[in-house]
Amino acid sequence: MLLARPLISLCAVLLAASCASFELEEAFTLIEPLDLEGPVSLEVSAELGSISVAVDPSLAGIEVRGLARLEGRDEERVRARFEQLGASIHRGGGRLVIEPTFEGGRRESERINLAVTVPSLADVQLKTRHGALAISGALGRVEADSGGGSIELLHCHGGAQLSTGDGAIRVEGGVGEVRGTTGNGDVTVSGHGGGLELETSNGDVAVSVPEGSTGVVRLQSGNGRIVLSVDRSWSGVVEASATNGQVRFISADGLREKGPAAILALGEGGTRSVLRTRNGPIEVAVRSRAPSPPLDPAAPGGPRR
Repeated sequence: MLLARPLISLCAVLLAASCASFELEEAFTLIEPLDLEGPVSLEVSAELGSISVAVDPSLAGIEVRGLARLEGRDEERVRARFEQLGASIHRGGGRLVIEPTFEGGRRESERINLAVTVPSLADVQLKTRHGALAISGALGRVEADSGGGSIELLHCHGGAQLSTGDGAIRVEGGVGEVRGTTGNGDVTVSGHGGGLELETSNGDVAVSVPEGSTGVVRLQSGNGRIVLSVDRSWSGVVEASATNGQVRFISADGLREKGPAAILALGEGGTRSVLRTRNGPIEVAVRSRAPSPPLDPAAPGGPRR
């Protein structure tokens, strides 16, 4: 009995030593000078890892920056393994295809995040089993699919289809029809001048429609608040329904409670937008332009005393 504790402690030390590992996070860069004519069509995929695609007009080709994460029993072996990781660029189906490479296949602890930059971007397809996706400056259609991770669409002009199993969706600027779904996460849109069809199973949805936009808006949440903000020049009919919540309408006349469902005609009416949530409130707000400052009496055209 006296040896029980020392033996247990010794086993614990040996077990801890056998489980010790070395973790490495190392970057690499791949630059491929290409004879590019016009915007580039891309397809980028990763089994495990985040992907971002952006535009830099000063580039003469394509730049891929990778961030590899891996671990192993000792530093020497891990660094040797890092030399076997990278990324490939090849043509396929009329587009450039980029993907991470793992000599001998990807091992369980290995992951590569990719950041791709091109001088001009046409359409793009991104797919990862787990990781965030971000696209900016695309002129053509965007398709982004993540099994789990956030999605960002920034200043893109060709429409998009966005899907993530678990993560937020953010759209900023740009035009074109955008459809997006997330199993769990908030959805935020600002300054996008096109139609929107967005859904989250669990999360809030907040959309700010810019002045001059005429696209139809369809927003849905299984569990969360929905906020739609439009310019006072916006015209359309908004059908809002909150199964377990209230619909509120905010305008220059103030706040009005509309109950669990309402149909609001704004401006001259027109196309119908739909907002639905099963659990949470809905708020529709009409933004008023900031009043013009009074003219200086001393300035040309100022009011006469």
